[in-house]
Amino acid sequence: MAQQYHRPLLTFYMPEAPRPADVGQDFRTLPAEGDRSNVLFATLLRDVKARQSLVRDTLEDGDDVAQSR
Repeated sequence: MAQQYHRPLLTFYMPEAPRPADVGQDFRTLPAEGDRSNVLFATLLRDVKARQSLVRDTLEDGDDVAQSR
């Protein structure tokens, strides 16, 4: 299910469904036509933010190690 819905496995064990991210308004299409692309865009944005957080944490940990030497 995690692969099919493009969600982390932990999402399915949460007590409540996570609230959708505020991605702003898409001005490229008419409101009635934008549903499918907005879902894909939200998935991509969530993935990029998760990867960015991992890189940031890794860099911060690297700085902590470098400072302690």
